[in-house]
Amino acid sequence: MNSNKLNLPKDKIDAVRLNIQQKKYDRALELLNTISNKENNLDIVNRIRASIYLYKKDWEKSLLYYQKIDNKNSFDISNNMGVAFYKLGKFAEASTMFEQAISFNNKYIPAYENLSVTQKLLGNYELSINYILQGLKLMPNN
Repeated sequence: MNSNKLNLPKDKIDAVRLNIQQKKYDRALELLNTISNKENNLDIVNRIRASIYLYKKDWEKSLLYYQKIDNKNSFDISNNMGVAFYKLGKFAEASTMFEQAISFNNKYIPAYENLSVTQKLLGNYELSINYILQGLKLMPNN
């Protein structure tokens, strides 16, 4: 069974999405819990939860739910996990996740920027410059 294909009620998913857009994250989590109480290990549900906790700046809970996702082969999941590690001061782990994001999508400029910052914080100045230059090459009008 592919856990990304859910038969979740569209009206409730829309309500979760609306609450996220309105920055009512606790309400979005409550709604998500009502529709997924029996299916709490599904990738899409965990992805939504992880994203909500990222918005709430609860880095540890965000990582907890991202790590529950079976298929993490996504540049945005890797980048978001990198952001959470960065915010927790775990720069080496963050760097690894940003590198992974680039390996999934080598045109994703935010991952280059994030990787440049973490490499600088790790004292790898040449790498930092290299990654920012790679990101700049991808930007139009440069």
